[in-house]
Amino acid sequence: MVCLPVGALLVGALAQELVRAPALRPLRPVLAVATTVALVAGLVLAAVTLRTAPVDDFGARDRQALVDWLAQQLPAGTAVAADGLLAQDLRKDGIPMGEGGLQVVRGAPGPVPDDVVVARFGDAETGLVVLDPDRRTPDADQRALRRQLSGALLTNPTTADAGQATGALLSGDVDPRLLTLLAGIAAQYGVGISALPAVPGELGTSVRYAVVDSVGGTRVVDDAALREQVRGWLAAQLPPFAPDLVEVTDDGIRVGYDYASDPDGLLTGSGS
Repeated sequence: MVCLPVGALLVGALAQELVRAPALRPLRPVLAVATTVALVAGLVLAAVTLRTAPVDDFGARDRQALVDWLAQQLPAGTAVAADGLLAQDLRKDGIPMGEGGLQVVRGAPGPVPDDVVVARFGDAETGLVVLDPDRRTPDADQRALRRQLSGALLTNPTTADAGQATGALLSGDVDPRLLTLLAGIAAQYGVGISALPAVPGELGTSVRYAVVDSVGGTRVVDDAALREQVRGWLAAQLPPFAPDLVEVTDDGIRVGYDYASDPDGLLTGSGS
């Protein structure tokens, strides 16, 4: 559409060149008017079309969302696999490339199990999809352990009303690393949880972020000394329970863990 005015000018120039012949010289005024009309029509059509046409950034927004997810949700230096131009683009964005771990593809990933798909950025046809062939969903025993940890947390008399987070806790969809950490805070101090936010873009993964808004019945945002005490306690945790993210927010302290293919296996391997 942008090229329409240019095309009209070229057609006009060609017409003017044709009427240089003496026999066609009387047609020059008519062709000049026709060229002007074509140019105006091209400008109007281009303006209308550009105002109503969908905006297409050629996948730049989807790729930026993917790059942000990789940087925020994976340990530093984690390599991913991709092919062709996508691999070149990700390499330019500073993402390490390598085989044997997460895979990134564009569009529908083909006949793969649903639990292999970790995240999607963009639409189903052209978006970017993160696959994890090593992903393990909790079995019946592991999900029962999650619910047991959640029950212990919710029934602890020092735990404040979890509100909307209660449903997520009872569902068995919360990462056991986070559950164990929250239960530890509740056992020692008492804890309040205002939110268990999901990670944008992820599909069916365990919740591994929590916003702790109170400890020992005191709001975290109201007591700087308490915030530092809690942050010190969190920093003293050992893997796999040491959180990968601890940040102060307007609502409290946001605690989170990196993506793991088998978080329940990490818990079992720790001997807990």
